[in-house]
Amino acid sequence: MATLSPEQLGACIRYEGALYATIDFCPPNQSDKADCADFLAPPDGWTVAPNRPQIVSNVVAKHKWGASVLILSDGSCFGTASNDKPGKLFKSNNLSEQDGMFKPTETPQKHYRVLITCTKIIVSTSG
Repeated sequence: MATLSPEQLGACIRYEGALYATIDFCPPNQSDKADCADFLAPPDGWTVAPNRPQIVSNVVAKHKWGASVLILSDGSCFGTASNDKPGKLFKSNNLSEQDGMFKPTETPQKHYRVLITCTKIIVSTSG
């Protein structure tokens, strides 16, 4: 079970009973784009989101996420709402993993972030 701060929870969207966020908890409506180029570990209880058509169309393509492209667990990279082609596959095999941490393998011509998911959370009200 994952514990989130209210700020982290505010950077998530809910879809079909699960929460989704970028690995660095960039808000889903963030227009300013940047790469998440460093290895980051998802919080306890979170995993990199799977590549499923309904996640691409309802989570990735409908939100900006502060990126042009989001990366899913198989390394597939799909356009966000900030991209001129939301939901389009842009690159494959683009997820690097090291000791439970993840980052884009490459960030060519777009701004990349990793999408994570969790189904059970606790919201922490302490600092």
